[in-house]
Amino acid sequence: MRAEPSPEPKAVRRRSVAARRSPLEEIDAFVLCGGYGSRLRSVLGELPKALAPIGGRPFLDLLLEQLARQGLRSFVLCAGRGSDAVFEAASGLGRWGRVAISVEPRPLGTGGALLYALPHARANPILVVNGDSLALVDLSAMLAFHRKRAARVTLALSRHRGPLDAGRAVLDPANGALIAFDDSRRRAGESLANAGVYLIDPQALQELAPPEGSSLERDIVARLAGAGAFGFVGVERFLDIGTPERYREAPAWIARWIDGDGRAPCADGGGEAPALERYRKMLLIRRAEEKIQARCKEGDIKAPVHLCIGQEALAVGVCEALSARDQVVGTHRSHGIYLAKTDDAEGMFAELYGRASGPGKGRAGSMHLARPSAGLVLTSAVVGTTIPVGV
Repeated sequence: MRAEPSPEPKAVRRRSVAARRSPLEEIDAFVLCGGYGSRLRSVLGELPKALAPIGGRPFLDLLLEQLARQGLRSFVLCAGRGSDAVFEAASGLGRWGRVAISVEPRPLGTGGALLYALPHARANPILVVNGDSLALVDLSAMLAFHRKRAARVTLALSRHRGPLDAGRAVLDPANGALIAFDDSRRRAGESLANAGVYLIDPQALQELAPPEGSSLERDIVARLAGAGAFGFVGVERFLDIGTPERYREAPAWIARWIDGDGRAPCADGGGEAPALERYRKMLLIRRAEEKIQARCKEGDIKAPVHLCIGQEALAVGVCEALSARDQVVGTHRSHGIYLAKTDDAEGMFAELYGRASGPGKGRAGSMHLARPSAGLVLTSAVVGTTIPVGV
């Protein structure tokens, strides 16, 4: 299919990416860093897991930096055992934004610690992340997903194959609603794995978390299955430092996927799982392009489009080789790049139909797709313009 490119809208050309206000700036990020870390005791002693040194920096510092890069400016550290060390480390975390510390009076579990810290929340929803793991996920897209569905809780999920040391989710494929959540560990097979990142309505916590203590996964997420919980399948890479083996691998993982230097195994451990994930993304691109082609022929999509059928492997391979810091500027055939970077077919189709739920609010169209928070800065129908912008 061939269509003439339209000139780049002035609003897209003149607006600075850096000047865009992130929807995450008003959200408070609650970091769970009060766990005992018994499996790391032989390595860290009494030091909390969240403060485990990675390349000379506390893991918590790396975690807050990644959250701040996406626009978050307010952090609440939910501390428990080892809170003195957390207070001491907090003096160096202020460069990422406002930092408050909540210390549970006794072990309350993850749900209880959140309920105890809830007075620090300024807005609905709150973001909750584990202090010993790092998920590479587009939080702005996750927030849009959460709000569109009026969810009570949304958990970030990654596709995983093999033994699973995380909660397993079962979703309704029609809308992403959580049907079931299994917190048992070490399950084999292909799963949607909980990545330890949540958007939560504070009222849900107040209703479901007893003050004497509770588990966020078992007592809140699992109970909301079928009652306002949703899963966002958008985690590209995932690091958990909860065991000595994974902690030893963390510096190489950080260098590969955060700093862009060195080499490290894929987050899912290598083997056939990464190959299957690449194939899944290529198939997603091909099926999306075929559907767009059919809709255009039917006259259902009226805006100009340029398809990337036959370029699926190029988009997926290049995007996988990029680090989290890399920024991409695309040409007019960027459907594949957008999907490889975001996995957001729903958002892309909304944009093609001119709907406000699209990444460009329905005004960018096929040839100006962008998701800066995921590293796709812009795309341009005028091919030659991407080189000076990229440089």
